[in-house]
Amino acid sequence: TQPYNCWEYYQDLMNVIQQCQANDQLAIIVGGTGLYIRTLYYGPQNTPPSDPKIRNHWIQKIESDGIKSGYAIIQAKDPEYAKTITSHDTQKIIRALEIMSISNKPVSSFKQTPYTYPFNIHYFLLQQARDIITERIEKRTHKMFESGFMDELNTLVANGLTLEYQSAKAVGYRQYLEAPNQDRSDLIEKIVIATRQYAKKQRTWFKKQHYFTPLDMCNMTTEAIISYIQDQLTI
Repeated sequence: TQPYNCWEYYQDLMNVIQQCQANDQLAIIVGGTGLYIRTLYYGPQNTPPSDPKIRNHWIQKIESDGIKSGYAIIQAKDPEYAKTITSHDTQKIIRALEIMSISNKPVSSFKQTPYTYPFNIHYFLLQQARDIITERIEKRTHKMFESGFMDELNTLVANGLTLEYQSAKAVGYRQYLEAPNQDRSDLIEKIVIATRQYAKKQRTWFKKQHYFTPLDMCNMTTEAIISYIQDQLTI
């Protein structure tokens, strides 16, 4: 169990893309973690790297004073950036406080512009009906447990996974770590609810990312979607 962040993801991703290019292969990046994809769009970070000591200071401060106190600090010091997040965006608030502490500059001063790569990148967003997503979430959660999710959790915990790790905040891990001795049925229900909430948050977030081309899976067949993407890749 090791910490992993957007910058490390970006570096790993660039290595994979370079390997694909060297082998004359097309790199297809798939995932639902929007911030990581956004890192690809904007390229290398221009904000100061994380400082564990300062970050831990703000984590402890938030734990003692509450997340809204941290948001209030951002509103006072960087109202422009505060308008782009909410008082519930814990990770963004902590990171913003960390950046301002390290740089003595507002987060909004670190302007981001699309990064120019020596190759073309196309961004596609597959959109599915909400009721279908809800049904799939429930089926997927039950399948996770049937496939040994509890064994995975126990192995990770035995190797040192705690809520202090960012990866432990992921849906499923967090619900287990917050109450390891809870009934399996209760854990499943919590994971289903948390996943639904996360899916709703994702829909809202992705709608704001103008660089994605939306593809409606309710009105397009799989064949039509594949054909469209192939056509775009030849442009």
